[in-house]
Amino acid sequence: VGLVSAATNLGQYYNGAGTAEGDLVETAVSLQSPPTSGTYGTKVSLSALLTANGEPLANQFLSFRIGSQTRTALTDASGVAAVEMPLLGLPGDTDMAVIYGGDLTYQSSFDTAPFTVNKQATSLVLEPAEAIVEEGGQAPFVATLMDAAERPFGQKTVFFIISGENGAYAEAVITDFAGRASLTALPLPIGEYTVDVYFSGVVPLPSGSLNLADDRYLPATTSGSLSIVEPASEPILYISTSSHGEIADIQYQKEDVLGYNLETGEWSLLFDGSDVGLAGQNVTAFAWLPDGSLLVAVEKDFYLPQLDRPAVKGRNVENSDILRFEPTSLGNNTSGTWSLYFDGSDVGLKAPREGITALSVLADGRIVISTAGPFKAGNLNAKSRDLVVFTPSSLGENTAGSWELYFEGASIRMLSAKKESIQAVHVDEETGSIYLVTRKGNGQILVCDLGEDGQSCSFELFWNGPILGMHCEQIDAIAIR
Repeated sequence: VGLVSAATNLGQYYNGAGTAEGDLVETAVSLQSPPTSGTYGTKVSLSALLTANGEPLANQFLSFRIGSQTRTALTDASGVAAVEMPLLGLPGDTDMAVIYGGDLTYQSSFDTAPFTVNKQATSLVLEPAEAIVEEGGQAPFVATLMDAAERPFGQKTVFFIISGENGAYAEAVITDFAGRASLTALPLPIGEYTVDVYFSGVVPLPSGSLNLADDRYLPATTSGSLSIVEPASEPILYISTSSHGEIADIQYQKEDVLGYNLETGEWSLLFDGSDVGLAGQNVTAFAWLPDGSLLVAVEKDFYLPQLDRPAVKGRNVENSDILRFEPTSLGNNTSGTWSLYFDGSDVGLKAPREGITALSVLADGRIVISTAGPFKAGNLNAKSRDLVVFTPSSLGENTAGSWELYFEGASIRMLSAKKESIQAVHVDEETGSIYLVTRKGNGQILVCDLGEDGQSCSFELFWNGPILGMHCEQIDAIAIR
């Protein structure tokens, strides 16, 4: 029996040459301008040149490796192979290599270079950056964690640390699918506080520092401020009207917001719209946010110089938009800053018939509105006597979310009259009551106690404007706080 070889030569006859180790053709493979580092979670481009006796060697497989990760590519006519290598191994120092395994004709060869995988940067955004909360109230803060590509970073632990002269509080919160961590608990007394938010790294807890280094991501932190104030002891009814007038020696315009103390009967001027760019406009709806800022809608499109938003046809505000006013002072010397809170045109509201005429914001951030005329968004149709609710997935310049019917006024006898519509609304979630002003309400505010079906109403008179000095003015916006 003769000697049997394990080298099959892929089923072909041997030509009698080039099969011994010493007869294999020498090759050389070299990395081409290899990168020295990359960031975890990204990709790096690698290429290598394979030659035999100084000539490019085509149609050969090269294996690229960084740490334990490998990719294989075929050399082209110029002897070059290239790959995109995702960096998914643990950050740190490692090596990069390209390997040619050789065959029955060509010797194997390899090349290496040092390589470092760096941790990926992260960022935290705190909204709002500043807040005013009544003692015993809920915190409005939401921190959003993102990676270096600004993608939401879910299922990570974020620490909120609130500290001030009157105490400190810390809470760890897991981010949701959108990278958001919400802080609601606020067991602190009245005072001024700093709000610090941490992801990974050294977290200075009130009881001592905690080091929570992440193997793959760099730490991130952001800060804000919080004022905890004494709760308002007397409920105030806030009103805006569709025309100017005077009450209790207070002169007001349709861009203003008045306050009426429901216990003492005293009037005050809360918001002077002419101080902040609304002179001549009619405020048709407003609502408070938990941080003390005011949401405002107006009757007609106009240009607001204080709003950082480009003008289209001379206007940068539409009557289907909701503006956010963050006050630094209120009353006779109103001042503060404006921003866009809700862009109605992004979510199907078309001026002018779908201008916002009534507005209330629910505790979970949903927005309840009524419109000047018929409402249509997707498959939802409503009338000016109905209330619809918007659930936002994003707000501001890129508003997005979904609509549904909140309250069907047409099914209620009083609101089913011809040309009747809802002019103002305030939703009290604690009691389930809906406060309404209707087109034919003659300055009166009604309260609707919903039936078990969530639609039928038992109406009572809540506030009678003419009796209290507001003579048949058309109230077009209300809020109770």
